[in-house]
Amino acid sequence: ARGAGEQRGGRVRPGPARLGPRGVRSVVRGRRAGGAVVYGYRPRLLTRASRQEQVAAFLTAEGYDPSSLSACIEKLHKRICGTDLQSQTTGRCSFPQEIGFFRGYPYEDVIGFIDNEGENFLCSGCWKVYAKERDAQTCFCCYKNCTTMYQQLFAEGVSIACLAAVDEDFPAAEACRAAG
Repeated sequence: ARGAGEQRGGRVRPGPARLGPRGVRSVVRGRRAGGAVVYGYRPRLLTRASRQEQVAAFLTAEGYDPSSLSACIEKLHKRICGTDLQSQTTGRCSFPQEIGFFRGYPYEDVIGFIDNEGENFLCSGCWKVYAKERDAQTCFCCYKNCTTMYQQLFAEGVSIACLAAVDEDFPAAEACRAAG
């Protein structure tokens, strides 16, 4: 295993030891010839999202245990890799649609995507939107501004570990103010 912050391709890659103390976790969810699928998340935010009443009920119905974040992430991993019973019995191995909950998408949009099989959406940006189009458009703008800010800071030499240390509410709030 590579050490925390090992250099590769001229850049220092942040390891779990560097991001963990800043409230960010990352796990490798799959390996491919061209690289790896890495899932990065903030446990506090993901726990809060997965325990919302409607989200928790949906996840429970799909075989997840919303009371255990690690069990949810492991179940998601098995679904992605096709090693869980549901994937094996249906013969489907792809990103399960509930992944939207793990990416922070609104409940109505995840359910809308599932119910409409990815069609009939109001708009799309970071995800396909099925409800509250105006709110989603505002969010997309905030994300774009935040991404631009972070890219600029990174290009100026600010480390990923330092960027991860920024308060979790700061980026979106700053991007929204800049967009407004």
